[in-house]
Parts: sequence; C-alpha cells; structure tokens
Amino acid sequence: MERPVTAAVSAPEGAARNDAAPEYPATFYGRLARFAMSNRALVVGLVALVTVIAGVFAARLRIDSDILSLMPAEDPSVQILKRLDQEEGGTTLLTLSIEGDTPEQRDAFLEKLETRLRALPEVEDVLWRIEPDLAWRLGLLQVPIADLTQLRDRLRTAVQLGPTAANPFVAAQLFDLGPLAARLDKGHSEHGLALTSKDGVTRMVVRPRGSAHDLPYARAFMGDVHRILDELQPEANGAHVRWIGGGYRHNVEDYEGVVRDMGWITTTSFVLVLIILAGAFRSPRALVALFVPLLVSNVWTLGVAGATVGALNTFTSFSNAVLIGVGVEFGVHLFARYREQRVAGLAVEDAVVHAWDLVGGACTSAALTSGAGFLALVAAHFAGFRQLGWILALGLFLCLVAVMVLTPILIVAMEGRVSRVHAPGRRGFRRNRPSTYKLAPVAILVLACVTLVAGLLIRKVRVEYDISELRQDGLAWSDLSEKERALVKDSYSPAIAFFPDAASLDQASTRLQARIDAGKVPEVARIFSLRSVIPADQDARLALLRELATLARDPAVVYLPAQVQ
Repeated sequence: MERPVTAAVSAPEGAARNDAAPEYPATFYGRLARFAMSNRALVVGLVALVTVIAGVFAARLRIDSDILSLMPAEDPSVQILKRLDQEEGGTTLLTLSIEGDTPEQRDAFLEKLETRLRALPEVEDVLWRIEPDLAWRLGLLQVPIADLTQLRDRLRTAVQLGPTAANPFVAAQLFDLGPLAARLDKGHSEHGLALTSKDGVTRMVVRPRGSAHDLPYARAFMGDVHRILDELQPEANGAHVRWIGGGYRHNVEDYEGVVRDMGWITTTSFVLVLIILAGAFRSPRALVALFVPLLVSNVWTLGVAGATVGALNTFTSFSNAVLIGVGVEFGVHLFARYREQRVAGLAVEDAVVHAWDLVGGACTSAALTSGAGFLALVAAHFAGFRQLGWILALGLFLCLVAVMVLTPILIVAMEGRVSRVHAPGRRGFRRNRPSTYKLAPVAILVLACVTLVAGLLIRKVRVEYDISELRQDGLAWSDLSEKERALVKDSYSPAIAFFPDAASLDQASTRLQARIDAGKVPEVARIFSLRSVIPADQDARLALLRELATLARDPAVVYLPAQVQ
C-alpha cells in the first residue's frame, strides 16, 4: 500500500482553517489563471498568432557587431564618421603585412597579390610601392627652401668657376654641405609613407570601394581576400602574411564571433537551467510547464526587438541567455506552490488558481523591480547599454506574461487525470523536530571574513577602456606580441580633422608638427594632409628647382665631380 503523505499548508488569507473550503479565485492572478484554463482554445490560438507574428519580425533581426553602432548617434564625431562613409568611402583601409624569405620572393608574391586584388570589383586601389619617378618628383618638393637656396647658390658658383671647379680642393670646399648632405641622403622618409619596415616587412594598403561598417559588403570582401591568399599559397612561395589589419577584418571577425558565441551561450544557458530544474522537480511535466512559456516569451522578445531596434549589438546579443536564467524564476515559484496545493489535496484547477493567488503578486513585484533596474540603462549615453536595458526589461515582462497565461493550460493538459500528487522521497514538508543551527556562528564568521577580504580587494577593481578587449582571445592589444603591435600601429585608421580653409589647415599642421617634433604629443605618430605631399610654398620651391634645372644644363657642369652631377 502507498504510504500517506503529510503536509503543512497555510490556509488562504481571510479563511478559517477548519471552516468551509475557501473560494477561488481571490485575486486578479487567480482569475487570469481560471480564464486561461476555461478558454484554452482561445488563449492558445492568440498565443500562437502572436508567436508567429513575433517569429516573422525575429527572422529579420540581424547582428551588428560594429563598434560604431554602440556610439551615440547624435555625437558629432559619429555623425562625421558616417558622413565620411557616405561621401568618401570611409577612412578605413585593409593592411596586409608581408614578409619574405628573401626580398625577391616577397616582392614577387606582392606583385601577384596586387594583380589579383585589383581584379576584385570591391577594390578601388592597391598600394605597396611608389613608382620611382613619382617618388623622385614628390621628394624634391619635400626639400626645405633654405636647402634648395643653398644648393642653387653653390651650384651657381661652381658653374661660374668653369674648369676651376674640377680642382679637387676647390670642389671639396664648394660642396661640403655638412648637415644638408645628411638630410638629402635621408630624404623625407621620416614624414613620408614607409611601406617597407627595417625588418623587411612590406605593407600592402588596399582601398575598398565600400565601407567597413557595411557588414554584408565587408564579409564578401574579406572572403575574397582570404580566398586569394589561400590560392596564392604564400608559405609555399617564400612569403609570410604576418598581419592583416583594419576595420574590415575586425568587423567581420567580431560579427562571426558574436554569432557563434550567441548560439553556444544560449544553448549552454538552456541546458544548465534544464539540468537544475530536472534535479529540483524530478518531473518531465514540470520541465514542459516551465520551458514552453520561457521559449515562447523569448520569441516574443526577439520579435519586438526586430520590430524596434532591428539589430542586436555586441552587448545585447546574449540577452536570450540572460532571459532564460532570469525569466525561469517566475515559473519555478508558481509551479512549486502549485505542487504544494496539490499535495494538500486540492484539485488541479483549484490548485493552480490558489497558487496563482498566493504567488502572482510576488512574481509581478519581482518582475517590475528587476525590470526597473534594467530599464535604468535606457538613460545611458552609450547606445549598447540603452539597447540592453530596453530588451531585458521588455523580455522580463514578457516572460511573466507567458508564464501566467500558458503554464495553467499546460498543467491542466498534462495533469488533468492525476487525482493526487505525492511528495517524492519525503514524508512531508514539516519537520518532526525543530531545526537547530549549531553551525550558524561559524557560518556568520566565515561570511564576515569573506566580506572583509572583498572590501580590501574592491579598490583593485578598475574600468577597462580598451575596446579591443571585447574581441576574441588573441586579438586584443594585450594579447599581441611586440612585433604584432608594431604592425597593428601601421594599420590604424587615422583621426580626421576638418578645417574651413587652407590657411587654417596650414596653421594647425605647423603647430601640431612642432609639438610632435618636441615630443609633446606622444600619442600621435605623424600627421598627413595635402601639405605632406604638396607644400603650401610649392611655387617658391618649384621656382628654385627650375633654377637648379637650368644650371644643371649649363655646359660648365661637366667640370663638376661625378657625384655632384
């Protein structure tokens, strides 16, 4: 024979313990449960319709891992970046750092790679070397006017000397340029675009036609780049790709990492919660009653997100995993109280209504307080926090609604024929003797020690401002080697400054360059503008260069030393 189960159950408020059975429902939540159980077809139909509509909008939801989408849209710098994307194609380039076993193998590979990349419809230009003639002409414009004047004057004197200039002693005195010779030999490499480093690594700069913030375009472009590199087999041809940098690579890898992690995190959250609930309730019916409303509410949340925000960012992509862990608590409390009422002898529907009367208000209060905490993020200036607060607050409320409406129907459908529920593996909820807390002082002492240690360590908590730490393992700045960091610096996107006229540009460039030369702006490596290629005083320099060219055609030049000629 089955042993009877004893249980201690408090009577509903306002009802005597030994009087007539209390009336159900007593609150709004009980009436809601009774309505759902009495109109199952209508409620299930409405839930199914809303779920299908939400699923349509959820299917349109996309992942946007672009850091720019996290920035406030009204910020002037964000608006300028978007304007640059629309008008100039953006400031982001793709940089490939290539090293070879020999310079010849490296250059041969780069020539093949340039040909293949130029053939892509997404690529506008490829640069990894400057034509010698162009470099010579531009280099002449970089020589300061004072040096050009000194060269002109000495060349003019030498030409006037005629055959006397051939005398080695005269030539040595005449063309002892001192520091000028060193500057001329060094050229303008300090402020120019160095495509080959001292370590023999050559940078190939690729200018795509589209924006790195356009993820479908960036994914297609990076797919073509990786396909070409695989087909060219750099390692087999004595070349080594040391680094691929730029927003195109990082935006695509961030997107793919977020999509992959979102699936794993959501699945892991689902499985862990499932295991814990299975161990707690030890009933397949409980798992169905708890998880079906949870899954439905998640679909609703994604549908509303698809209709409102349109895209999940890096912060909100894991919102489903959070909602699974946080939203299941409503069902746990309601179903546990329902089991207590069934053990006490109530029928299925009465047990549901009574449980909803007792716990519904508390669940609503918990949902509102937690939702208010999440909703506070909507006031943040950071777009990632705003979206996260909106989705979590909304999702928590939808989880509550789904549990309140669907769980009664599921319970009745699964347990309608069960006459009584027995507490598994225990005689009842009431202990035979009062509990004792012999270890309470020890537990309090341990908690006090933990609190003290935590208070001492809290000062070590810091704020991480490096956004690269959001990337996958191995791609953050702290994960890179010294050589990789040097290559990364060469692939940085520039900071853009706009000026109303050329005079303002020249003034700002001169002032900033002076501060860079003095070491007062260590954060800036170099400045580059139109004046870096064509100086503001180009007319004066060209006039001096024309004079030098005229003097160089003088017949007396033949008497000058060969290196001077």
